Amino acid sequence: MILVIGEILFDLFLDDRRIGGAPFNFAFHLKKLGFDVRFISRVGQDDLGSNAIEAVEAARFDPGDIQRDTLFPTGRVKVVMDVDGSHEFCIAQNTAYDHIVFDHRLKALSESGPALFYFGTLIQRPPHGHSLVKSVLDHLPPETQTFCDINLRPGCYSKKTIAFSIRASDILKLSLEELCLLVPDQGMGLEQRAARLLEKGPKRVILTLGEKGSLWVSKKGAVHSDSQTSKNISIADTVGAGDAYAAMAAAAGLSKIDPKKAMAMA
Repeated sequence: MILVIGEILFDLFLDDRRIGGAPFNFAFHLKKLGFDVRFISRVGQDDLGSNAIEAVEAARFDPGDIQRDTLFPTGRVKVVMDVDGSHEFCIAQNTAYDHIVFDHRLKALSESGPALFYFGTLIQRPPHGHSLVKSVLDHLPPETQTFCDINLRPGCYSKKTIAFSIRASDILKLSLEELCLLVPDQGMGLEQRAARLLEKGPKRVILTLGEKGSLWVSKKGAVHSDSQTSKNISIADTVGAGDAYAAMAAAAGLSKIDPKKAMAMA
């Protein structure tokens, strides 16, 4: 079983809305790949919350794993697309997923021996969320792998939570932009900068490089993706692309697939 905890929210575009949130996207893709996934989140008693529950049920998750909040609204993000295909995100503060409760169900799932536990950094923006992640980690058995997806949105992280997340992860995924914030020394190569993060706890660092592919670094060395893998792919929309990559990387790792092949699949 794979245990995923974090935000479920709606990306609000000018003329559309789509359900998302990195943890939900990650869980969704792994579920589609046939893995047993339990996804824990929290939504409000509003229309978006009802829509989220419908999406969870349609994806064949257990709707009982989604907590309902009577005080705070369902998470939402205003998304503005730039002409180059990149995006700007305005993330609503103090929403339902900021108040996920470490209840008996979550405690039992944590102690049941999941093969992998996924968490991110957005869920830890309030102190309550940070304590929640720590509670889950404290109840996991030693053999459970931990996978952290760094997500450095402005105003949604602190040095404390980032340092904690890096220490707590066996597998750390981040983008080139995030690496530049965490290890800003431009005089070092990418492999050296990623290796700096290994010194803080992770066994593997997964670095996504956009159109330049990806780089995986462990104590055994570095593996670069084949530059031909993404050749001739026409990019329509990059929202959620990193989450899909993370899910396939996790799936390949759990299935003991060779890193080079795993990178191409991701």
